[in-house]
Amino acid sequence: MEAEKRAEIQAKNAKRAPGLPPILMDPHWTPTLSEMLRRIVDPNLNLLSDNQVAKAMKKTLKDEEDLFALNLYTHNPNYHPSESRLRNSWKHFDAFLRLVAV
Repeated sequence: MEAEKRAEIQAKNAKRAPGLPPILMDPHWTPTLSEMLRRIVDPNLNLLSDNQVAKAMKKTLKDEEDLFALNLYTHNPNYHPSESRLRNSWKHFDAFLRLVAV
């Protein structure tokens, strides 16, 4: 993903007006969860074999509410989702996680 990010920045810099400073990549850059998931469901890369799962994940990523909740579950020890919230998020990520965990 780093090479792709560098290419994206290079393309943006090529379109910038002369005299503007170039966009630089953070030396400690790492992709966000959202960026990684968007890459996995990108139809041009053909990384997911199940189109239905890819379609569901695209919808989930577009809404971002479930993705944000997943991030909270993972990284915030003070966030405790309700049972219904957790079940709803799992419903959206279950098939996807089963595909990428294989």
